Amino acid sequence: MSQQTDRTLPQLAGTPFLEKPPLSYWMSAAAISLFGDSAAAARVPNLLYAAITALAVGALALAMQTDAPSALLAALIAASALTVFRVSSWLAPDACLLAGSA
Repeated sequence: MSQQTDRTLPQLAGTPFLEKPPLSYWMSAAAISLFGDSAAAARVPNLLYAAITALAVGALALAMQTDAPSALLAALIAASALTVFRVSSWLAPDACLLAGSA
């Protein structure tokens, strides 16, 4: 994706890659242009998506129950969940989809 000039259609080995939405690939490309060409820079958006997921769970818990420590605990549990941790460390669009569903 970083080698191609047309950013609107993600390609894998010259063929269109339409199995996943392109937003996460665009975000990774933007992070690479900001932070340099490295795997850590490409994973920065996924860490942002994990934070959005934890904040959304905390906000939902706060809306359901007025106790702020319980909402903070729910956000911490969501942030430390194995699924959120693993998905945020992959270089895949699943973290964006997880944040969108939260």
